[in-house]
Amino acid sequence: MQGSELSGFGPGEGHGAEITSDPSPFPLTPAQLGVWYAQLLDPQTPINIAQYVDVHGDLDVEVLQRVSVDAAREFGSTVVRLGEIDGEPYQCVDPRLPVDIVPVDLRDAADPVAAAHDWMRADYTRPVDLLADRLFAGAVLRVGDRRWFWYLRAHHIVLDGFGALTNTMRVAERYTAELRGIDPEPAKAGSLESLVDGERGYRDSTRFAADRGYWGERVRDLDGATTLNGRSAPRSAGNLVYGRRLPDKIVNRMNDIATAHDSSAAVVLLAAFAAYLARLTGRDEAVLSLPVTARTTAVMRRSAGMLSNIVPLRLQAGQATWAQLLRQTRVEVAGALRHQRYRHEDIRRDAGMEGLATRRALFGPLANIMLFRSDLTLGDTVGRYHVLSTGPVEDMSLNVYYGDSDRVHVDIEANPNLYRADDIARHHARFVRFLERLVDLDPDRPLSSVAVTTDLEREVSLRIWNATEVDIAALAGADATLVSMFERQAARTPEAVALRGSRTLGYAEFAAEVNRLARALIARGAGPETTVALHIRRSPELVVAMYAVLATGAAYVPLDPDHPAERIGYVLETAKPICVLTTACDHGEGDSRWIDIDELDLSALSDRPVTDAERISPLRPQHPAYVIFTSGSTGRPKGVAVTHAAIVNRLVWMQSAYHLTAADVVLQKTPATFDVSVWEFFWPCRSARAWCWPRPTGIATRLTCAP
Repeated sequence: MQGSELSGFGPGEGHGAEITSDPSPFPLTPAQLGVWYAQLLDPQTPINIAQYVDVHGDLDVEVLQRVSVDAAREFGSTVVRLGEIDGEPYQCVDPRLPVDIVPVDLRDAADPVAAAHDWMRADYTRPVDLLADRLFAGAVLRVGDRRWFWYLRAHHIVLDGFGALTNTMRVAERYTAELRGIDPEPAKAGSLESLVDGERGYRDSTRFAADRGYWGERVRDLDGATTLNGRSAPRSAGNLVYGRRLPDKIVNRMNDIATAHDSSAAVVLLAAFAAYLARLTGRDEAVLSLPVTARTTAVMRRSAGMLSNIVPLRLQAGQATWAQLLRQTRVEVAGALRHQRYRHEDIRRDAGMEGLATRRALFGPLANIMLFRSDLTLGDTVGRYHVLSTGPVEDMSLNVYYGDSDRVHVDIEANPNLYRADDIARHHARFVRFLERLVDLDPDRPLSSVAVTTDLEREVSLRIWNATEVDIAALAGADATLVSMFERQAARTPEAVALRGSRTLGYAEFAAEVNRLARALIARGAGPETTVALHIRRSPELVVAMYAVLATGAAYVPLDPDHPAERIGYVLETAKPICVLTTACDHGEGDSRWIDIDELDLSALSDRPVTDAERISPLRPQHPAYVIFTSGSTGRPKGVAVTHAAIVNRLVWMQSAYHLTAADVVLQKTPATFDVSVWEFFWPCRSARAWCWPRPTGIATRLTCAP
């Protein structure tokens, strides 16, 4: 932010608009300093507040201009200028600054009201140089012969929302008094200098120490901000807004609940929003950012200026009943208001939150409950006060206010760098439906019993997204097992390539080797409800042995030859396999149960598919297909048996979801001792797909298929 040189403000180099007299400089309040540094860090995102008064009837623009100047002299906020001395910002009240209310006639526009909103939006989203630009602007937009938008925009560093409303009400009061020919009542406002002095006195007081202690307890162990979006992003000049009128039925029930629980509609809304956030984040706790005026004296409440603050509202909403949350919210709001002057920057610093999500300055979504009557008397005419912007939104804001005809409106306002327009529309619909259910909830029932989805979302989830029925029999055959799936595929595509590794096998060759080895295992007692261990590294031999074990009806138990001998011994002792298949390369130290399949002469055995008549008992889908042992990180390894039916169901789903074709090749990379390997071993046989293996030296750096 650059400006021209200032004079008469004490020693040091001054920057700002040149003046000829000597308005007395004075420091910024802590609230203003927070805005100063925020704007300095992001100069292209204006921290403006804006509002307009919708006036139906006659409006004397000249009188409005004149009384606006009078109000500026009383409050000072609209004629503040800023400067710097030795890098430190200061402010001064300069009555010579114009307080212009610019007339803009939009009656010839195709849609004057829309044109007025476009004009206002372009103004309050324009970047403001704190040292060179005017920090306050006003206009009267004429949108009809007897309809006007009285527009006011101020940088947040000179006015907060409460101060802006106070200033606007004072202008309206003076306007009415002048039209009626009477003197207005005294404003009884404090000067901006007195507000700064009051803040300095507060920070040296016991009240400040008590507030610091209160918030220190409230944010103890707070591990970060609540958010419905896990990312952080810069704020934007323009926010996304989606709003609708709240149905009267909900409003009436909120008021009934507030009366029954000795509370207010604002507390009901805050509790509901906290419950909504807790449900969507899956946490018991929700933290809201609660805007407060930080005006604790009558003089402060009659003054303009920038004093507002944002404090955390930390609520345990996950496991509570509705009555418990209402009571908790009422207590926490009362405490927050008693200690509202302690700055949110100090709260975050005290809690050690400065390094958490560095782009986040608040504690969670903002809950801005503005349930005040918005009518303003302007002579014989009544205008309706509308808030256009309270500044850029960091994450998300819930805004509740009285709209036209004194009906309650709910807006969801969000940072467009974090949310899309359809996101906030869904959040709005979901929150309103949640609130509707909540206000009809028995106060002693848990909040977890209330659905958080809209009726449409529930229908989509249950009827559309959950419509995942698959006819297993049609896709895999009646009473399908891994064996029957393999046999069907081998019969359909006998010439297709099945295995690519140290040797290449077509499906017919692959099936022949499987069936011969299976018959040799049956002769040794392998069958349903028995196990056969596989002590073989990743290779075509492992797949042949695995399928052969399944063809007998037995379950395979994979062993990793590189595992410690103690673990291998424990698995064998626990699983009690009929035998252990291995190869010359993988042979470990074992007893007579160990069989080196490289040394078996299987040429005399049939290569036809094995039948139930040959097995020791019929193979059924409910029989275990494998037993894989856990890592044992929480104790001894535990064997987990999974059936043919379960694996077939998984494979049919995977095929319907991912649609592998016969041209695809599956890289078998997961060790057989991990259950994630199961689909790699059995999915390819569904549609004549082939396996390949990475070279052992390629695992750590890049995956390269063995030739």
